[in-house]
Amino acid sequence: MIILLILSLSVAAHADVVMRSLGDVSTHKLNIDKSVVKGFLFFQKDCSACKQQIADVKCLEESMELSLVGAFSSEQDLRKEYKKLRAPYPGYYGDKDVLKYFKIKDGLTPQIVVIKEGRMKKNKGYMSCSALKEYFLK
Repeated sequence: MIILLILSLSVAAHADVVMRSLGDVSTHKLNIDKSVVKGFLFFQKDCSACKQQIADVKCLEESMELSLVGAFSSEQDLRKEYKKLRAPYPGYYGDKDVLKYFKIKDGLTPQIVVIKEGRMKKNKGYMSCSALKEYFLK
């Protein structure tokens, strides 16, 4: 009984993660709908591999909802970087709560986390479009 209560609290805590938009002042409550596949690409300031990954992740657009999450730099620097990227995806600030939710422990970017049917699958480092499809859409 106690274990079930602890598990319920853990799930509830994860459901309350709020991400601040890098494009404006809005917030987004992270709500994982198991019927929708979601992809999150983590980037940081002055990351050339991140810029290439953002360009190549386009091949996943038809298979999932994509978002960018800036982390490992100041929020102000990430807002500037996000504007420079001119990416067609919503961008959010990855504070410590967001990183904890996605179980990201190191500052290596790019990192991609895909949530499908409530399960997370991750990759660290750049992947080509064909490798992204092979790894995440199996």
